[in-house]
Amino acid sequence: MEDFNPLWHRGLATNDAATEQAPLDALLAFHGATRIVVAHTTTQGAVMPRLDGRVIMVDVGLAAHYGGRLALLLIEDGRYYAVHRGTRLRLPLRNDGRLAYLKQVAALDPEPSALLPAIREAQLRVVPR
Repeated sequence: MEDFNPLWHRGLATNDAATEQAPLDALLAFHGATRIVVAHTTTQGAVMPRLDGRVIMVDVGLAAHYGGRLALLLIEDGRYYAVHRGTRLRLPLRNDGRLAYLKQVAALDPEPSALLPAIREAQLRVVPR
């Protein structure tokens, strides 16, 4: 853990929660923060919260070779929003709103949306009531 550096460590974007729990807890406690925003590891095209909303990934692939997607994170009055293609959407910090959010973002994308695999994965996580 000596070489952990949040500026270069991609684990917050790629590793499972069990692996990242201790480093994330330490990082947030050290800085007196509740969340960290990370980039430089592209998502499938949406601003994405992870690890119970304590990590927010914002690299949606702006460069042409990643898809040329435009999006940003907006924090306003303590609320978190993603702005995709000029449309402001409430960012779900917990998993319970992830599927609806991904569908909203995908509806803004040209067909076929790069988010379809993420939508399928989120659908598998939804437990029928």
